[in-house]
Amino acid sequence: MNRINGLFVDPASAAEFTRRYHGWIGDQTPYRAVVRQKKLLILEVSLASELHVLAYQLERIALRDRRSRDFTQSGLQHVLRQVIASFPVYRSYITAKHVSEQDRVLVDRAVRLAMLRNPMTSRAIFRFFRDVLLDQVERPEGLPADEPEPADFAGKFQQVTAPVMAKGLEDTCFHNYNRLVSLNEVGGASGEYRPLPARGKHESSLFGFLRRDGSRTAVVAVPRLTTRLDTTDRFPLGPAAWQDTELEPAGVPDGTKLRNVFTGASVTTSSGSEATIIKARDVFADFPVAPLLSG
Repeated sequence: MNRINGLFVDPASAAEFTRRYHGWIGDQTPYRAVVRQKKLLILEVSLASELHVLAYQLERIALRDRRSRDFTQSGLQHVLRQVIASFPVYRSYITAKHVSEQDRVLVDRAVRLAMLRNPMTSRAIFRFFRDVLLDQVERPEGLPADEPEPADFAGKFQQVTAPVMAKGLEDTCFHNYNRLVSLNEVGGASGEYRPLPARGKHESSLFGFLRRDGSRTAVVAVPRLTTRLDTTDRFPLGPAAWQDTELEPAGVPDGTKLRNVFTGASVTTSSGSEATIIKARDVFADFPVAPLLSG
């Protein structure tokens, strides 16, 4: 829905439209700040007991180390509240056996944002929280079976971030921030969207657009007007159909690897004569539609 809706939204007008919206409602609070405010509200009103359980588990882990045993439960709860409010996605997928690089990036980003927004709070507490969540704290010998492990804490943390995002964003923020209601869908009001220029013999038969949100980039490419292509095959695939046709994903660095969600195959951006390009013959090597994701 967001991709289709993007066809009717001109991102070049976003700044002016946003300025007029904020002037009309008499409130200059930006969208991301509204999301954070509503997530904090949900933590205070609807999920206060879950936050208390998290803080209790974190305190039990903190008491095992002389460097963290002085952290109070109220201080740990404050850090938890701030990091959850700054968490950029619904949840991470940390387990006792695996912590992915993507999850590390998400946690680091949330902790950094929370620290920036709370300069009076000791950074040592934030770093301790990060280390526990990413399972980077030492496990003392002879730990009783009923004591929480970092993996237990991470599992509970992930069970809290998801409903906080759902209730704070979908059930609260979307009912309060109405700059353009059609964008009030998950993933619709954030990030950057823009159509991509096509070049080459069959440029009129290629349509693509790019969406960027933080460090992630998505490129979607689809054929159109395929009867103009020099192929008799059922689907327009490979060099014979597309020849020198290419997309220009401006702003995406050369050498960026993009994975096709449908096929699992990867294509890599390269340097064209005027800009970074993705060759259509590579994009449509095996399948006639290409949703491509970085990272």
